[in-house]
Amino acid sequence: MVPNYEVNLLLNPSAVLGSDFKLTSSVKSAFGMPDSVTKMNVQFMDTNAKDIYNNGWSPRIRKTEGENDFELTYKKRYAVIGNDINGALTLANQQGFDSGDTGYEAQVEWGYQKKTLSITRPKTGTKSGYSGMVLPNLADSRSLLINNAPDKFNNWLYSGWGTSKLASSRVYGPVLAVTAKPYCPPIDGVCCPKPDGQAVQSMV
Repeated sequence: MVPNYEVNLLLNPSAVLGSDFKLTSSVKSAFGMPDSVTKMNVQFMDTNAKDIYNNGWSPRIRKTEGENDFELTYKKRYAVIGNDINGALTLANQQGFDSGDTGYEAQVEWGYQKKTLSITRPKTGTKSGYSGMVLPNLADSRSLLINNAPDKFNNWLYSGWGTSKLASSRVYGPVLAVTAKPYCPPIDGVCCPKPDGQAVQSMV
């Protein structure tokens, strides 16, 4: 399993945002940021005791502006100790994640103080009665994540572990994020790949 990389930097809001809580023109110019942004509404599901999070998993529901379906994400995280990315990949492999898992995406989240290996299984789901950026209620959130749960998540500690925890989960959130993707200039005449990550402009 070969990961891609995402660099995460927590910037001082007073240095990058104007009085309107939008990126300043100098920041947009420096990073080639567009004027247009995309809204995302996000919520997470876990038990009161955070049993799912404490076992390294994070099930998430996201609604992106302009999209019809809910984005469902089941993410497993591994701490990268001492910059040993291969060690984190080896542990993930020992726990059942390998190159044969075509439905999973591996990424190293590279922060200023720590690095994390994330292995994600993305899915989509629909529920009637919701429009715009509205996220599903508790019952529908449980239903969406339970009905789409991948086997690795569901059988992590024992058969049916994941769905049993989701059945007693509650909503954490929501978090409204406003994002924009920077311009990626050509390198040696060849356009570089579109970045996977998105720069968070503001979060509420």
